[in-house]
Amino acid sequence: MSKPMVEKYEQLLAQDPTSTVFVELARAYIDRGDNERAIATCQQGVTHHPNSVVGRVLWGKALINAGKAADAMKQFDLAVSIDRENPHAYNLIGEALLRKGLYRSALPILRRAVALQPNDHRIAQWFEQTKQALAGGPAPILGDGPLVQDKPAAPVAQSDDPFAAFAPAKTDPDAQATVLMAAHTTAPVDRSRPPVPTAELPAVAPPPPQDARQTQELPLIAATMEAPDPFASFGTSSDPDTVRGLTSTFDALGSSGAFTGNGPQSPQVDDEPSVVVQGVALEDPAPVPAPSGPRAGGPPVLQAVPAAAPPPPANNLLEDVVSTQSELPTSEFQMPGMIQTPLHTAGAAPRSSGGLLDDIPDEIMEPPSAVVAPSVQFNTQATEAIAKEYERELRAKLEVTKQKKTFFQAHGLKVAVVAVLVVLVGGLGGSFVYTRVKNQGETLDTSIAKGLSAVNADTKEQYGAAVKALEQAIKMDDSNTEAAALNGYARAMLFAENGGTAADRDAAIAAFAQPSVRNARPDLALVVDYLTAEDAGRSAARQQLLGSNLEKGAVQAQAGRIFLADKKYDDALARLKKATELDPRNTRALVALGDYYLAFEDWDSALEMLSRAESLSKFHPARVIGHAEARLELGRELPEALNDLEGLPGSAEIPAALAGRYALMLGRAQSANGKHEEALKTLSEAQPKYTDLSLQYAMALGDAQRAAGQMAAAQKSFEEALKLAPKSESAREGLGRVLLARSREKELTDRLRADKDARKVALLRGIAYYRLGDPKKARAELQTTQTNGKYPAEAAVYLALIDAQEEGSGDKAVETLERFAGSLKRNKATVQVALARVYMQKGALDKARTQLEDAAKDPQDYEGNALLGELLLKAGVPPDVAIEPLQRAVERNGSHAPSRHLLTRVLLQLGKVPEAVKQIEAWTLDNPSLELVWRDAALVYLQAGRIKDSANAMSKVSDKVDDIEWCRTKAQIEFARADGRAAMAALEKANKLNPKDAETFCEIGNAFVRQGNNDTAGAAYGAATREDPRSICGLAGPLFARPAKGSKSKELINGLLGRSTNAWEKGWLLSTLARIQLLDNDAGGARESVEEALKEAPFHPAVWFANGEVFKREKNDAKAIEAWGKAAEFDGSWSQVRLAYADALARQGGGALPQAITQYEAVLVIDQNEGDLARVKKTIATLKKQLP
Repeated sequence: MSKPMVEKYEQLLAQDPTSTVFVELARAYIDRGDNERAIATCQQGVTHHPNSVVGRVLWGKALINAGKAADAMKQFDLAVSIDRENPHAYNLIGEALLRKGLYRSALPILRRAVALQPNDHRIAQWFEQTKQALAGGPAPILGDGPLVQDKPAAPVAQSDDPFAAFAPAKTDPDAQATVLMAAHTTAPVDRSRPPVPTAELPAVAPPPPQDARQTQELPLIAATMEAPDPFASFGTSSDPDTVRGLTSTFDALGSSGAFTGNGPQSPQVDDEPSVVVQGVALEDPAPVPAPSGPRAGGPPVLQAVPAAAPPPPANNLLEDVVSTQSELPTSEFQMPGMIQTPLHTAGAAPRSSGGLLDDIPDEIMEPPSAVVAPSVQFNTQATEAIAKEYERELRAKLEVTKQKKTFFQAHGLKVAVVAVLVVLVGGLGGSFVYTRVKNQGETLDTSIAKGLSAVNADTKEQYGAAVKALEQAIKMDDSNTEAAALNGYARAMLFAENGGTAADRDAAIAAFAQPSVRNARPDLALVVDYLTAEDAGRSAARQQLLGSNLEKGAVQAQAGRIFLADKKYDDALARLKKATELDPRNTRALVALGDYYLAFEDWDSALEMLSRAESLSKFHPARVIGHAEARLELGRELPEALNDLEGLPGSAEIPAALAGRYALMLGRAQSANGKHEEALKTLSEAQPKYTDLSLQYAMALGDAQRAAGQMAAAQKSFEEALKLAPKSESAREGLGRVLLARSREKELTDRLRADKDARKVALLRGIAYYRLGDPKKARAELQTTQTNGKYPAEAAVYLALIDAQEEGSGDKAVETLERFAGSLKRNKATVQVALARVYMQKGALDKARTQLEDAAKDPQDYEGNALLGELLLKAGVPPDVAIEPLQRAVERNGSHAPSRHLLTRVLLQLGKVPEAVKQIEAWTLDNPSLELVWRDAALVYLQAGRIKDSANAMSKVSDKVDDIEWCRTKAQIEFARADGRAAMAALEKANKLNPKDAETFCEIGNAFVRQGNNDTAGAAYGAATREDPRSICGLAGPLFARPAKGSKSKELINGLLGRSTNAWEKGWLLSTLARIQLLDNDAGGARESVEEALKEAPFHPAVWFANGEVFKREKNDAKAIEAWGKAAEFDGSWSQVRLAYADALARQGGGALPQAITQYEAVLVIDQNEGDLARVKKTIATLKKQLP
């Protein structure tokens, strides 16, 4: 593998240590020979993926390469133990061993692999080639050539192979290869002697020379023999193909120089006869005559080594294999693979448990010949005498024994019976435990029951679980037709509806190819035939299924689903109902029936069916999605719907066919639960992916945007939906509701024309006409919404409001609305807001407030919050209390005109001019066609000192507006623009609209003050107090026109300041107080009043005029000129301000004279005071003479 790819894998693993890319990185390290890094990579990887078969096999392969045979075998054992029925592990391990030339270790692994996958010819070929290699044939071949080349092994010192220490040593070509079979001595073990080092083990004497034929064959055997097997200690087998070969190991030991076959032999002790071991040839040549020689008739003999021989260092891998035996005394020493029993014993050798070779049966290898005993001469007389004496002693002992019974003579029978019973019970118990373990603690009935329950759950995961349980049942009883039928059905469902493979289809077909299975479950056979049919046979299978008369739930459910997909709804309903009657717990039928009711918007019935299915299959994707849709449409259990949808991906795989619908319902549920940002993200990201659901996504996105208060975006979404489906009543309804939310009632009536049977559109048109103040048209539209003599709840609410307007008292409307409020559970806020309006009309503000406070708790409500703010303001509640529900209303719907209007006015009342400007700028961008927006904008810009912007906003308001408040605002703007004539015209119109309005008289009084006509101004203020004795401007107006010193004047203004809740009005009162304080020579008090006034109304012209007066008293002419200049800028029609400004400029002289003359000339146009006019004319003439 290239270096960049290795680096890329390293980077990916560094970024995510839990990634499965560690497998590829380890493989790359092994290919590069970097085994230590491969070991470390696998060790880290399997901590995150302990069930990774490939990871553990690669770990073992790297350990082999690193010379750690024992550790490698542990990893191979773990790889197999992950799934002992998985052939993939055996394939990988076998291949790894073959590539290292370890044929004997690979052979049982390959045998197991072949047993698990008899049809895999590649593995079978490896197995046969390995047996041939062990028999002297060529090395096995994979796709890239022989695994081990047929050439002599290289010397250990020159090889990079970690197993080089096990390579056969170069020996005499005439030597015969042997295998050590057993080591046995009848003498007692002397444990006082120290252990013999590994390197000092007895040597095998070389065999005598053979004839020419054998001598010529031996080099071939040595060349094709596998390398020494480092895994010999992990398991044994007596199969000729699996015997662990240690000949080459002993050859390697013999070549080390510690001992040789020709070395001196240890003298034998009388009671310790020498042990003779037979040699076993690796081939079976024809028998030939034994050659003559001193040792021709005997096998090789193990030779003892003198104890003084020094032990050589252990510098090879033999310790990894025999380290556990190396500490034993010489007489007990045993190499791996050596049999501990005497040669003549027929018992089986002990074997390990849990290893890779446990399933390989053991056989006892008999030696080819017996040991020859030496001949001995005996003395006959002596023998007879000894025999007679022995007989006498034996008879004496026998007499004593007869008189005294032993324990076993007295109780032997009982002990034997008990022993037999113990063995019998133990055997039965062991058999039971073994069977339970093998069957994973399940019985046939429980396995079938599990499979049936999983099949009925109807999900991909449960079908997989069903297959596993049913295959276990089939292993217990392969003749069980129920298990086979259910297994075939589960496989067919995996293939047809859950992304299964062709193997699932084949398994399903094979299951029902058995006549006994088909006859036992003909209903499942019909369904499986349809699900597994190819295109050519699908039509016939479909007809056979639909035409079947079987009264079985599976057949009826599948037929109903077919009809439902074909949109043959009547047939689908009949079949699905029949299926649920036959099997009330049939999940597929219940879910399909729920889908049917969803298609017809019968939300209650759909909810019932899908709720029944929940107890059978909680994580069924179609059920969860449909259940959520029904809940959303009914407005019930919304948190539960969201929880189910969010938890679905972690519990079940969502089929591709349902992915778009799932994201759609998830976004809707998030929106319904107030998670607006998450909902918009979910829907926006999913919309372009699922073009087949474009209309549904456009509708859902519009609803989510409307719920989030993004009305402009919502309108675009619904307009897009209308493009996709121009006749969709749901899309038209969505657009209409957005237009109502944006206070665009006139646009709604123009764009959404009345159509026959379009009752939802008629309802919205009726609401629009009601808001436009046309109750006659509203009633006509609302009356068309009735069905079977009943009105929708929302239509009935607005009809009650119209009745209240026409009735006057509203008693009937209150009765109707109270009844609705007590019975409705959905959209209750609409009824409560309507009831509050009637209560406010009747003057029952407390009752209205109760209804509105309850309605304001609805997270989707904004009308109730807006009306609550309006009620609080009318009730005289401080603005800082009323602002809270208004802010909430604007947050929920920034396009709602009443909410924006009231919030803007409250912000101005509180003196929060910058916030008011932000509100008005957002509102004008959202709804620039609404006239109310510009009326409020003109007032906000005026009080913000932006006279030009205020005039621009005023120009967008129609001259035909007959609103008295707007007329007063327009007059203020015109005065600020120095157009007194237009301002007075606006005030005259306001007076005509309401001749007794106190606020209008106050503005008229202020107008006369601007003209310097203080006497007439006083009369106007008096008219204001006449109409409203508590009018603040009416009471303070005379002092504003002519400040009067004295404590009474200050007490009056301070009292009015305590009552005022309007920052603009407070600034005006404080400026008046400052001028009074100046008359009382209280310059310090005047400064404090002015500073406070600047905080309340920083752009009020009266405040800056008073500020200039205070600066003048403080003899700060520069600041005074600046303050009067600002006052003239904010109100160009106030003659007293311009006169004070002009006088200051004239006193300054020099370059300020032209500007002073300009201000004096403006006074001549505005002022109506004859004394002021005469003085100004003279001053202008004098100043003009001073000009250069």
